[in-house]
Amino acid sequence: MALSDSNAKSESIRCSINCLLLGCSLLVMGCAQHKRHTPIGQSDSWDDGFCEAWPGFHAVLVVNLQNVQFERYCTGDDWRLGEFLGPVSFNRNRLHDVRSISKTITAWLVGVAIEERDIVGVDQPLHQLLPNQYVPQLSGRKQQITLRHVLTMTAGLAWDEETLPYSNPENDERQMSVSHDPAEFVLQKPLISEPGSRFNYHGGMTHLLKVVLENVTGLGIESYAQSKLFEPLGIKRWQWLATGNARPSAYAGLRLSPDALQKMARLVLNEGQWDGVQIIPSKWLAAVNHTQVSYQDGEAPDFVLDHGYGYQVWTNSMHVMDQIQPVTTAMGNGGQRIIWYPRMGCAVVVLAGGYGAEKMNWLPELMVQHWLSPVVMGCRRFEPK
Repeated sequence: MALSDSNAKSESIRCSINCLLLGCSLLVMGCAQHKRHTPIGQSDSWDDGFCEAWPGFHAVLVVNLQNVQFERYCTGDDWRLGEFLGPVSFNRNRLHDVRSISKTITAWLVGVAIEERDIVGVDQPLHQLLPNQYVPQLSGRKQQITLRHVLTMTAGLAWDEETLPYSNPENDERQMSVSHDPAEFVLQKPLISEPGSRFNYHGGMTHLLKVVLENVTGLGIESYAQSKLFEPLGIKRWQWLATGNARPSAYAGLRLSPDALQKMARLVLNEGQWDGVQIIPSKWLAAVNHTQVSYQDGEAPDFVLDHGYGYQVWTNSMHVMDQIQPVTTAMGNGGQRIIWYPRMGCAVVVLAGGYGAEKMNWLPELMVQHWLSPVVMGCRRFEPK
């Protein structure tokens, strides 16, 4: 016998809380299944109680190529790059840390610079793209490092920001941010593997992309992003903050609103076009979202079938209801996501406040899998409102 609506809501909340307490164990598979999934467009009452059922989430939006199909906003504690803001009531226009989604946006800007011939291409040696003061750091075998290696985090330079938490002073990303010259800090690291041979998650690579962009364009990355991306999309409110001496932090410093993120989600679905204008080259977005390197992740839920990395973005295949779908994800610490389902012409934007919490590693994907799969699967059927 099916649970009553009241009991279903209580069961969903209980499962979500258990998920948080257990660090998102896959034992939660099946949680929230008692909520009534009525396809959006007929009734959206099935998602009543979302904020109570999934504590810690601040905003969730589902978009197709034309518009927003679904959105929910919650109230919760938030931080601005470590500065506690207290309880915040979120809405479509409220700014929010997007953390490492900043990496993906930086990669888009690299594609614009290539299109405008400020950069020859991804196989151009890195030492040709950096200011002269850094060239001596790229002697010997380091001269083999290309822009492609930086984009795919396969440059081969020693780096550890995953086995140590970001709160640990020995974490390489944290050390970089407080160093006198972050780019020099990255480049002076020893080469421990052949460039292109091994993926190693590396915020320093994104900082180098910023240095390259600023060197070849003659503009600060904020001005370049404003001109090439934010202004064409009609994004008027945004911040790009510094972390230590990384000014600004290309790898983690952007603050954007849910509305800005849904525009970016739709920009990619529309292959870089916005209102008939090509903002990001379509061929570049195809390369960004193509699996350039594979890696292993033993903590992933079992509906995630493979693991890859493109140009500053994650690539996977996932079970979505009864189908296997290719998925691309811009992912930020604490539960920040843009998740693209290109075959369905659909994307999900998630913002959350679980900064530094390991339990948030896959929680957004679990939430989408258990709560939003019917919306995602039906996304393409909806006409613009």
